[in-house]
Amino acid sequence: MDEVNTKTIKRKMLLRMLTAPATAAPFLAGVTAIVATWAVGLRADMGVLAGLAGILAAAGVFFTKLFLGGETYAKQAVEEAQQEARAARERTLDDLDVRLCKDRDPRTEAALRDLRSLVRAFDDLCAASGTELNALTTSNIASGIHEMFGQCVGSLERSVNLWQTAERLRTRAAKDPILKQREEIIAEVARSISQLGQVLVAIQNLGSGNGAKSDLSRIGEELDQRLAVARQVEQRVKAFESQLSSGMRE
Repeated sequence: MDEVNTKTIKRKMLLRMLTAPATAAPFLAGVTAIVATWAVGLRADMGVLAGLAGILAAAGVFFTKLFLGGETYAKQAVEEAQQEARAARERTLDDLDVRLCKDRDPRTEAALRDLRSLVRAFDDLCAASGTELNALTTSNIASGIHEMFGQCVGSLERSVNLWQTAERLRTRAAKDPILKQREEIIAEVARSISQLGQVLVAIQNLGSGNGAKSDLSRIGEELDQRLAVARQVEQRVKAFESQLSSGMRE
């Protein structure tokens, strides 16, 4: 599930309420009445009263929506924010795909496309799941899958950055350690993709009852183990990148 900022949701919620026809129409009518009174030269008290009536009517509608329909507007705001976050994520992944195509290594762009397909299949499965998979949405499996996806995407970004660094070097002695580290990253991503594929198959084959709960527990444990390994690899890669950056500055 896409994470969205609470402030963004509140802002979208209020904007929807304020721009709804039932709220905007009386407000605009009130403002128009006040402006028209000033422009045409009519009695100020009549124009101001008419204007205030429209503005107060709009305020009444707004607070009614806030107290009685706030949950509906909040849900709409969350859905809109999630769609925007999803679209932004897809644009970022499209940009990474373009970058990976430039390293002349088909494994990296294939890995990214496999990752996107696996996560999309998992999200579709969750959206269409029946009662036997209801527990899936409340388990740590969903967050674990998306965490692994994020780690793999970050690793692929590092692989292309290391490739770019190696391309700028001239000697094999300088290139080899960097390319070796890149190979380890790609191999780790491949292992994670394999694990994600196994998780997806296991979820699709889930039954019902106590057996399903036991299988979910096992899937969660295996996923946690893979994530722990991936985190360790990520730390080692970051340490290598730090050393590489320090060495190049010197």
